[in-house]
Amino acid sequence: MSDRKPKGSQEQAGAQVGDPWAPSGNLGTVVQGTDVVVGGRFVSGCFVAPNSVMVGVDLSDKDLRGSQLFASDLRGASLPGVNLERVDVHGADLRRADLREAVLDRANLLAVDAREAWLGDASAVATNLEQADLRGANLDGICLRDARMKGVRLEGASLVGADLDNTTLLGATYDSQTLFPEGFNPEVRGLVLKRD
Repeated sequence: MSDRKPKGSQEQAGAQVGDPWAPSGNLGTVVQGTDVVVGGRFVSGCFVAPNSVMVGVDLSDKDLRGSQLFASDLRGASLPGVNLERVDVHGADLRRADLREAVLDRANLLAVDAREAWLGDASAVATNLEQADLRGANLDGICLRDARMKGVRLEGASLVGADLDNTTLLGATYDSQTLFPEGFNPEVRGLVLKRD
């Protein structure tokens, strides 16, 4: 991804009317190609806004701390190694997104849809994942220490080797296809088995 700014764009709001790169008010931004529009300003060469449509965008290894990505459409996005520490991503669509080795520490991922997302070896220490949909997600090796995961859907998810130390999982659901770390007892931790 180049660090160039889209033609006609500016650091702050005020891009030209009709500019496909310009923020479009409360409706967010439609991102085209591999350039990205976060929170009303350029961040590490990427300008991103809430409620943005960024389907399939490549943000590999970008530092997006301080961004606002809530309610954004990041389906199928390539985000390995991205730094989203303390970022507000609540309500975002992360289905099939690649977040391998991403830094999600203390981020707000409340009610995200991350079905079939790949979060292997990511760090999500003290992250809010309450009410998130993680069905079919790969969470192998993720660090979820001190994370809040009440009401999370884990049916068909894989958490092999995940660090669930002091993770709140009360009311989270799982099924016979869910894979847990060795020695983990879901019933003791307050998870609810969903029968087929």
